[in-house]
Amino acid sequence: MPYNIILHKAKKFSTGPGTPLVNDWVFVPSSGVEKNYVIGGALPGNLNIDTFIKNYLLTGSYGKVIVRAKINTPGQVGNLNWATLSGPIAAATPAEPIGITDKTGYELTNLNLNVTNTVSFINTQLLTEGAYFGVIEFLVYNASDSLIQPVQIGAAVFSFVLNVMSQPLLSVTPTALVFSMIRNGALPASQNINITAGSSWIASTDKKVTLSEASTVDNSSATQTIITGTSNKTVSVGIASEINGFAGNKFETVIVIKEPVGTTRSVSVTVNILETDIFTITPKSLLFEAVKGFTEADAQAFQVSGFGAFTLTAPTWLNLSAYSGVSSGTFIATPISANNLSSKTYTGEIVLKTNVAEYILPVTYIVHGSVSTNLQSNNFNFTKDIEYINIRNANRDDENVVRLTLDVKVYSYLSHAETLLSYTYFLPFFEYNASFHIGEVIERLLKKPSKITDFNLENLDPEINFYPVYKPASVNAKIEIIKRSTAAVILTENLDYLLFVNGKKPASFISNGAILSNSKSIKRVTKTSRELLNFLVPAGGFEIKIQKNKEASETIASRNTDGHNIFQYYFDFAAYNPADVITLSVLSQGNVFKKSYQLITEGDYSNHIAFINQFNTLEVLELLGGYSLQSDIKKITHKYYKDLIEHIETLESTKDLRLLINTGNIFKEDQVVIDEMLRSKKAWLIFPDKPAIELIPLDKKLTNFDSDQELYDFELEFHINRQHDVENYTF
Repeated sequence: MPYNIILHKAKKFSTGPGTPLVNDWVFVPSSGVEKNYVIGGALPGNLNIDTFIKNYLLTGSYGKVIVRAKINTPGQVGNLNWATLSGPIAAATPAEPIGITDKTGYELTNLNLNVTNTVSFINTQLLTEGAYFGVIEFLVYNASDSLIQPVQIGAAVFSFVLNVMSQPLLSVTPTALVFSMIRNGALPASQNINITAGSSWIASTDKKVTLSEASTVDNSSATQTIITGTSNKTVSVGIASEINGFAGNKFETVIVIKEPVGTTRSVSVTVNILETDIFTITPKSLLFEAVKGFTEADAQAFQVSGFGAFTLTAPTWLNLSAYSGVSSGTFIATPISANNLSSKTYTGEIVLKTNVAEYILPVTYIVHGSVSTNLQSNNFNFTKDIEYINIRNANRDDENVVRLTLDVKVYSYLSHAETLLSYTYFLPFFEYNASFHIGEVIERLLKKPSKITDFNLENLDPEINFYPVYKPASVNAKIEIIKRSTAAVILTENLDYLLFVNGKKPASFISNGAILSNSKSIKRVTKTSRELLNFLVPAGGFEIKIQKNKEASETIASRNTDGHNIFQYYFDFAAYNPADVITLSVLSQGNVFKKSYQLITEGDYSNHIAFINQFNTLEVLELLGGYSLQSDIKKITHKYYKDLIEHIETLESTKDLRLLINTGNIFKEDQVVIDEMLRSKKAWLIFPDKPAIELIPLDKKLTNFDSDQELYDFELEFHINRQHDVENYTF
């Protein structure tokens, strides 16, 4: 029946940087970046700021949000600014003065939160030596139509510094060089470093590295490469033949550049020495996950190591920090926003290409919707599988709850009569997530067999050897996220035609079919054994084939499902001999499901126990050992005295009848069947020509594995459910 939970404010862990609601503005580079300008020199290059705007729309409280930008350059020359701001936010910002009712600006959506703002430097020739601080203010307003004037709801600030210098300081770019080569092969191509200086300088490094520039002086020694130069120079850096005497796989050193006054700069040099020209990429694959409107996937790094130049290509939904390189490097892969994609799994490849080969890095991007599950529509699901419906709060409103409606069809045994059921559940969110295990509910709703005749079976010689057991339950699930205070529906999703079979998915399950048994191994039988093969197949025709040993198989039965999916097939082994291996195969929709049996010599006894397994189907095992019946008669008596003499009177008597039976030798793997028999809620002792006796398995301790044994036998104990109290059994 439906139930309601009284809910208060949503329970949460303490917020932190990993919580989506508190993810603030992000600037790349970070605020506080510095630019240098030498008086009389060229203008500094533009400062491009990749800006990731906080998503103010996720709260659901604002109909329209705008952003305006303003650059302030204190220390300006007269009325002239020394920097200007451009980009989509600046372009959308109205000119000052701005009217108080003006609602124009850069309007936010879920798809335009990543922008680039550019600072350009002007009028620098009028600046004197010193440090100049600039500030960009980003002001965020609620500009909903219901408001007369916009209301500020947030702000972000980015600062930068322009250092104005009278003469250049010693500097060098880049600050790291990486070379790769094959051991004892051709030396790698030279690379350049740019030295900026206002006076003379000396550059020195290991002898395995060469330094050259036409106007410099070579002062190298026996152990070091040394050159002397003046002012700005571009120096060629190469690897000398002495590197061939290095035994390791990575050579590292430093180029030191020093001015006479003591200012020093350095450039690290790394030489990767490879045994072959094969590239390697680590890790072996990348997996990204995101939830639309909830959390974005984190960027991930991968490393490339090899020899020579290469290019990289990636799927359209994945951005790389660079698309080419030389020899080695670390690259950052960043998926595009999940809001731009449909909810599904995207697979692709990052392809590294050289002049002679291609290398593949598999990538997967899983984009979850607000509702996600591994349950399959129009497919068979199993009630004991741990598969949940997971729901994420669509707009993170604390008043939201989940309303889950289940419309269920279940079917009886024998007649397969249909019963319609409907249930409604209300689920609270915790940390913006809720989950529900449908299988647990459906297992309680599925009809349960109570008599052996529910399986169209009374004894060991049934009139029908082919029979549909029961129909899987059919479930339509409607998931709604609703606001408690108004009952407004925020989101609706449907999972239709989920088919449920009792139990846990068997290991043999493929393509919507399986043998319904816990035992995956070969089963022990004799010439007197009877077998019930239970199997699950999708709609359509199917057939059963039999194969003896390795002989050609033959078809022994075929039919159409006719609206059923779970069948039992009755079979005996009278036509076969000890040591034969018999395989029954079910062929359906191009798939084959098999169960194998090995015959052994008959025992002195033959008793068949049928029991209900976890799939609510009937399984049979022949027991070859001896058996005994034990009666426990209890009486309720009453003592009384008559004529001062004690008398005893029987008021009531009860009789408990038990069956003790030995399994006889079974294969080690068959203990799985014994285990399920004892865990079963109901079993029957069945005979060739008389009605079955209902049994209840009793508690028992078993040795499930013994390293010294191949064949096992177990002593089993059952309570006999008699039809009336004076009934006796002699078998």
